[in-house]
Amino acid sequence: MLVQLVFGAVFAAIGTLFGSLSLFTYGYRIALSVDQLLNTLLLGFPDESISGRVGRAIETGRPRAGIREFGATLDWLFDFFFGDEDHVQESIEREEGFNNRFEELKFYKD
Repeated sequence: MLVQLVFGAVFAAIGTLFGSLSLFTYGYRIALSVDQLLNTLLLGFPDESISGRVGRAIETGRPRAGIREFGATLDWLFDFFFGDEDHVQESIEREEGFNNRFEELKFYKD
């Protein structure tokens, strides 16, 4: 997540300096890709960000020790740098549904 913040901030600054929205979009996509890669390496779902994973853990009521505090820290960072309040809760991919994720991952088993 820290990597996402750093990439996002750097590309946002460059995009602001040069007035290029496409550069900002490109930076955002790279940051999101790195975030999803880190989540996958931590044995999470490949199409889920770390923020979404933390939000889902808090929402289900079964967070591990320190997850609520980590979520609060992520919310504060995204609110401070990007004005995104409740980032962790908004990052949960509800439209896909938890059970659909297992269908999506079936091809990894073969």
